[in-house]
Amino acid sequence: MAAIYGLYFGHAILGTGPVTIAIQVAALLLMIWARLTFGLRSFHFTANPTKGELITSGPFRYVRNPIYAAVLLFIWSGIATNLTVISAALGLLVLAMLLVRIFCEEGELRAHYPEYGAYARQTKRLVPFIFLLVCMPVIARSETTLRSQTRVVQINVVVKDSKGRVVGDLSKEDFTLTDAHKPRAIQMFNVEQGGEVGQRPLPVPTALNILSNRAPAVAEAGRVIAIVLDGNNTTFDDFASARLRIMDLVGRLKPGDRIAIYVLHLGLRILQDYTADRERLLKSITAYGPPALRPRAPITQKPPRSNTPGMSKVEDVSDELTADMNFEETAFRVRIRAEDTIAAFRAISDHMAILPGRKSVIWLSGGFSWRQLAGSSGPSFDAAAAAMNDANVALYAVDARPLAYSTETNIATMKRFAEATGGKAYYHRNDIDQAILEAMEDSQVSYTLGFYLTDNERDGKFHPLKISVDRRGLELRYRRGYFAGIESSSGSLKKNKPLEAELLNPLDSTAVGIDARVEIVAEGSGKKILVGLAVDPQSVTLKRSGEEWTGKIEQMFVERAEDGAVLAKVSDSTQFQVTEKTRARYEAGEAVFPSSIRLVDGATKLHIIVRDAESGRTGSLTVPLRY
Repeated sequence: MAAIYGLYFGHAILGTGPVTIAIQVAALLLMIWARLTFGLRSFHFTANPTKGELITSGPFRYVRNPIYAAVLLFIWSGIATNLTVISAALGLLVLAMLLVRIFCEEGELRAHYPEYGAYARQTKRLVPFIFLLVCMPVIARSETTLRSQTRVVQINVVVKDSKGRVVGDLSKEDFTLTDAHKPRAIQMFNVEQGGEVGQRPLPVPTALNILSNRAPAVAEAGRVIAIVLDGNNTTFDDFASARLRIMDLVGRLKPGDRIAIYVLHLGLRILQDYTADRERLLKSITAYGPPALRPRAPITQKPPRSNTPGMSKVEDVSDELTADMNFEETAFRVRIRAEDTIAAFRAISDHMAILPGRKSVIWLSGGFSWRQLAGSSGPSFDAAAAAMNDANVALYAVDARPLAYSTETNIATMKRFAEATGGKAYYHRNDIDQAILEAMEDSQVSYTLGFYLTDNERDGKFHPLKISVDRRGLELRYRRGYFAGIESSSGSLKKNKPLEAELLNPLDSTAVGIDARVEIVAEGSGKKILVGLAVDPQSVTLKRSGEEWTGKIEQMFVERAEDGAVLAKVSDSTQFQVTEKTRARYEAGEAVFPSSIRLVDGATKLHIIVRDAESGRTGSLTVPLRY
């Protein structure tokens, strides 16, 4: 009994998945049926098994020990989905204990009942348990699929010395991590180095016109940085000045880093998607004219005060107000823009989440007062911060206003955003271009610490984090906590995310293995690309449907120019069936999915993206077009 109690208090006896629960319910029903058939006779570990008549009806007609079989069925189905060394040892102890008792009881029954020998030859000792042993791998795989919600918490840490220099020589043993004020073991550790790196490496053909994404990548990805020009919370003068500063610093950016420029004004707009081409960046920002924003109010003009509760601070909306403006209307407009800004941060994080490592968002803005979000029904700051942290995105806020126009309430908001994501706020300075460069260099060297959450630890609450090192005089910057929800926004596979998001990845993804045979043939006055795709069967989910299995993959073919510009996109989905006759060929990778795409003038690369529709796993392959 001690072993059973150990399994119970160790949370290893009760199943959580539907398969395990169904088996355990069946075990309980078998136990109840056997107990009712057993009648009023006492049943415990010291009871006399030979008291009364030999029972051969009910479940005893098929199994000699249905109650013990039900106990083992219940216990081992739970262990199969909560398998640890301790739970397996306790389960084997229970099995050994019951087998000893079964053999002892059968000896007494044979001696007491002459007919027991004939009864034993017609029945089985523990058929359900034998069945469980046969099905154990199936149950384990089924529950693993149903419970593949393993939550990984990753914390990116930037470490600097007292002079502001990056520290890059720390090891895992130098760090101490506490989670909700309790020590937490560091199960993952990585040092990320930013530097001059190349573009996505093109795969080498493994055979004539056949390429694969299964070969290991040899190049590293550069840093990924998004610059957000905030027209929602910035005056025309400050927006125009920030735009000019970006134009000036483009030539000073490091080669290899992939930069995107977003504009936030009446919605979020991608001015230039991620690219390492500095000429394209400069061309995009030069061609964009500042929108019709509000002018900067004269600094000598004092705005009116308001009696609205929670809005009594004049500086909360001082950038907005002139003497002829209504305070309440202005406050409402500021709140709407603040909500749009938070929603934009979350959207940008989702856009960047597919990329590994630390990413940076540099927010050029005049900011807004934190009190503007009081009572807001829009997207919350906590949700946006959680999305950014799950995507490993750090926010760097740069005050776009001159020193004379800075307000502490807006700066406090910038600092709160930055500190929540492990970034930094730059304010009370006029050198915006230098602040942007410092923000970019901040993540040149960083450390990633990680650990796994168990099911019992996913309580939906905010868990504060604290990280320290055993070296004095160092400054650590990292996110201050995480929400221990059922699933992270980026930890889960997003089946509904647009396939275009994979285009951000500078390396081919291998979650779905792809082999592609590509040919270019003439078609009328032009040419077309013939593609034959073979996907790794281990990375595609099949569902049983009668006598066959059904799967579905989604495909996207993107033709790109030499500079990375997208020239054409074609999307498609394919549902297929696998029968008993064709399964061997499918599992050998012989199933081929053909496609035909018109070749666009100027295309030098074909980017192939394949996603398993059921699991959301995505693979990609970049094919050089030679013609």
